[in-house]
Amino acid sequence: MSKSYKHTLISFTRSYSINEICLLFSDKKLHPQTVRGWIKKEGLSCIKDSEWLIFSGDLKEFLKKRNQTGKVTMSLNEFNCLSCQKIITPTSDSITVTKRTNGTYNVKSICPKCSKLVCRLYKAIDLKKLKNSLNLKRANNQQLKTINRSYQEIYELFKDLSFSTDGVLKVA
Repeated sequence: MSKSYKHTLISFTRSYSINEICLLFSDKKLHPQTVRGWIKKEGLSCIKDSEWLIFSGDLKEFLKKRNQTGKVTMSLNEFNCLSCQKIITPTSDSITVTKRTNGTYNVKSICPKCSKLVCRLYKAIDLKKLKNSLNLKRANNQQLKTINRSYQEIYELFKDLSFSTDGVLKVA
Protein backbone atom coordinates (compact mmCIF):
# COMPACT_ATOMS: atom_id res chain seq x y z
CA MET A 1 0.00 0.00 0.00
CA SER A 2 1.43 3.39 -0.95
CA LYS A 3 1.82 6.22 1.51
CA SER A 4 -0.56 9.14 1.62
CA TYR A 5 0.93 12.64 1.62
CA LYS A 6 -0.95 15.67 2.97
CA HIS A 7 -1.33 18.14 0.12
CA THR A 8 -2.45 20.82 2.61
CA LEU A 9 1.17 21.27 3.76
CA ILE A 10 2.08 22.78 0.40
CA SER A 11 2.05 26.57 0.06
CA PHE A 12 0.60 27.98 -3.17
CA THR A 13 3.05 30.87 -3.28
CA ARG A 14 6.30 29.07 -4.01
CA SER A 15 8.17 26.38 -5.92
CA TYR A 16 9.88 23.43 -4.32
CA SER A 17 13.14 21.61 -4.98
CA ILE A 18 13.29 17.85 -4.56
CA ASN A 19 15.10 18.19 -1.23
CA GLU A 20 12.53 20.71 0.06
CA ILE A 21 9.72 18.29 -0.76
CA CYS A 22 11.58 15.56 1.14
CA LEU A 23 11.96 17.88 4.15
CA LEU A 24 8.29 18.81 3.97
CA PHE A 25 7.34 15.12 4.23
CA SER A 26 10.18 14.04 6.51
CA ASP A 27 7.70 12.33 8.86
CA LYS A 28 6.91 9.92 5.99
CA LYS A 29 10.63 9.48 5.25
CA LEU A 30 10.22 10.58 1.65
CA HIS A 31 13.38 9.84 -0.33
CA PRO A 32 14.62 12.12 -3.15
CA GLN A 33 14.65 9.14 -5.52
CA THR A 34 10.91 8.71 -4.92
CA VAL A 35 10.28 12.30 -6.02
CA ARG A 36 12.46 11.74 -9.10
CA GLY A 37 10.38 8.65 -9.86
CA TRP A 38 7.23 10.75 -9.64
CA ILE A 39 8.76 13.13 -12.18
CA LYS A 40 10.01 10.49 -14.62
CA LYS A 41 7.38 7.74 -14.33
CA GLU A 42 4.21 9.28 -12.91
CA GLY A 43 4.14 12.60 -14.73
CA LEU A 44 4.82 15.19 -12.03
CA SER A 45 5.67 18.32 -14.04
CA CYS A 46 8.77 20.28 -13.17
CA ILE A 47 11.37 22.70 -14.51
CA LYS A 48 15.03 21.75 -14.75
CA ASP A 49 17.30 24.69 -14.06
CA SER A 50 20.41 24.14 -11.96
CA GLU A 51 18.14 21.80 -9.97
CA TRP A 52 14.65 20.38 -10.39
CA LEU A 53 11.88 22.84 -9.42
CA ILE A 54 8.28 21.79 -8.94
CA PHE A 55 5.48 24.37 -8.88
CA SER A 56 3.34 24.16 -5.76
CA GLY A 57 0.06 23.96 -7.70
CA ASP A 58 1.35 21.05 -9.79
CA LEU A 59 2.63 19.24 -6.69
CA LYS A 60 -0.62 19.81 -4.83
CA GLU A 61 -2.75 18.46 -7.70
CA PHE A 62 -0.38 15.51 -8.21
CA LEU A 63 -0.59 14.50 -4.53
CA LYS A 64 -4.39 14.90 -4.44
CA LYS A 65 -4.74 12.62 -7.45
CA ARG A 66 -2.17 10.16 -6.10
CA ASN A 67 -3.92 9.95 -2.70
CA GLN A 68 -7.26 9.20 -4.40
CA THR A 69 -6.05 6.23 -6.47
CA GLY A 70 -7.33 2.91 -5.20
CA LYS A 71 -10.09 4.44 -3.08
CA VAL A 72 -13.63 3.30 -3.72
CA THR A 73 -16.68 5.20 -2.55
CA MET A 74 -19.47 2.91 -1.46
CA SER A 75 -23.11 3.82 -1.23
CA LEU A 76 -24.83 3.65 2.13
CA ASN A 77 -26.20 0.12 1.72
CA GLU A 78 -23.00 -1.48 0.36
CA PHE A 79 -20.46 -3.54 2.27
CA ASN A 80 -16.86 -4.44 1.39
CA CYS A 81 -16.28 -8.18 1.71
CA LEU A 82 -12.68 -8.74 2.78
CA SER A 83 -12.75 -12.42 1.78
CA CYS A 84 -13.80 -12.19 -1.85
CA GLN A 85 -12.70 -8.54 -2.33
CA LYS A 86 -16.09 -7.48 -3.73
CA ILE A 87 -18.46 -4.68 -2.86
CA ILE A 88 -21.79 -6.32 -2.09
CA THR A 89 -25.33 -5.31 -1.26
CA PRO A 90 -26.62 -7.74 1.35
CA THR A 91 -30.18 -9.02 1.48
CA SER A 92 -32.26 -7.38 4.16
CA ASP A 93 -33.05 -10.67 5.93
CA SER A 94 -29.35 -11.31 6.66
CA ILE A 95 -28.61 -7.99 8.42
CA THR A 96 -28.29 -7.53 12.18
CA VAL A 97 -27.55 -4.28 14.00
CA THR A 98 -25.90 -3.92 17.41
CA LYS A 99 -25.28 -0.64 19.21
CA ARG A 100 -21.74 -0.03 20.40
CA THR A 101 -20.78 1.78 23.59
CA ASN A 102 -19.56 4.88 21.73
CA GLY A 103 -22.96 5.44 20.07
CA THR A 104 -22.13 3.99 16.66
CA TYR A 105 -23.82 0.92 15.23
CA ASN A 106 -22.15 -2.26 14.04
CA VAL A 107 -24.07 -3.71 11.09
CA LYS A 108 -23.33 -7.33 10.20
CA SER A 109 -24.46 -9.40 7.29
CA ILE A 110 -23.49 -12.42 5.22
CA CYS A 111 -21.81 -11.97 1.84
CA PRO A 112 -24.10 -13.49 -0.83
CA LYS A 113 -21.07 -14.45 -2.95
CA CYS A 114 -18.75 -16.22 -0.49
CA SER A 115 -21.03 -16.66 2.59
CA LYS A 116 -18.55 -14.95 4.94
CA LEU A 117 -19.40 -12.38 7.60
CA VAL A 118 -19.17 -8.72 6.54
CA CYS A 119 -19.32 -5.76 8.93
CA ARG A 120 -19.63 -2.03 8.62
CA LEU A 121 -19.87 0.77 11.19
CA TYR A 122 -22.52 3.46 10.91
CA LYS A 123 -23.25 6.70 12.73
CA ALA A 124 -26.76 7.06 14.14
CA ILE A 125 -27.68 9.53 11.37
CA ASP A 126 -26.53 7.14 8.64
CA LEU A 127 -28.37 4.23 10.25
CA LYS A 128 -31.65 6.14 10.00
CA LYS A 129 -31.03 6.63 6.26
CA LEU A 130 -30.13 2.96 5.90
CA LYS A 131 -33.37 1.85 7.57
CA ASN A 132 -35.31 3.50 4.75
CA SER A 133 -33.57 1.40 2.10
CA LEU A 134 -33.31 -1.94 3.95
CA ASN A 135 -35.40 -3.88 6.45
CA LEU A 136 -33.09 -3.96 9.47
CA LYS A 137 -33.32 -6.26 12.46
CA ARG A 138 -31.82 -5.18 15.75
CA ALA A 139 -30.15 -8.07 17.53
CA ASN A 140 -30.64 -8.15 21.26
CA ASN A 141 -28.59 -10.22 23.70
CA GLN A 142 -31.23 -12.96 23.92
CA GLN A 143 -31.16 -13.48 20.15
CA LEU A 144 -27.36 -13.66 20.14
CA LYS A 145 -27.38 -16.21 22.99
CA THR A 146 -29.95 -18.30 21.10
CA ILE A 147 -27.82 -18.25 17.94
CA ASN A 148 -24.71 -19.30 19.88
CA ARG A 149 -26.64 -22.06 21.66
CA SER A 150 -28.00 -23.38 18.33
CA TYR A 151 -24.49 -23.54 16.85
CA GLN A 152 -23.28 -25.44 19.92
CA GLU A 153 -26.19 -27.89 19.68
CA ILE A 154 -25.51 -28.50 15.97
CA TYR A 155 -21.85 -29.06 16.73
CA GLU A 156 -22.70 -31.58 19.46
CA LEU A 157 -25.00 -33.47 17.07
CA PHE A 158 -22.48 -33.74 14.26
CA LYS A 159 -19.14 -33.98 16.07
CA ASP A 160 -19.29 -37.80 16.15
CA LEU A 161 -19.85 -38.10 12.40
CA SER A 162 -16.98 -38.98 10.11
CA PHE A 163 -16.63 -39.98 6.49
CA SER A 164 -14.63 -42.83 5.05
CA THR A 165 -12.34 -42.37 2.04
CA ASP A 166 -15.11 -43.54 -0.32
CA GLY A 167 -17.54 -40.91 1.00
CA VAL A 168 -19.69 -43.22 3.17
CA LEU A 169 -20.93 -41.70 6.43
CA LYS A 170 -19.71 -43.52 9.56
CA VAL A 171 -21.01 -43.01 13.09
CA ALA A 172 -18.27 -43.21 15.71
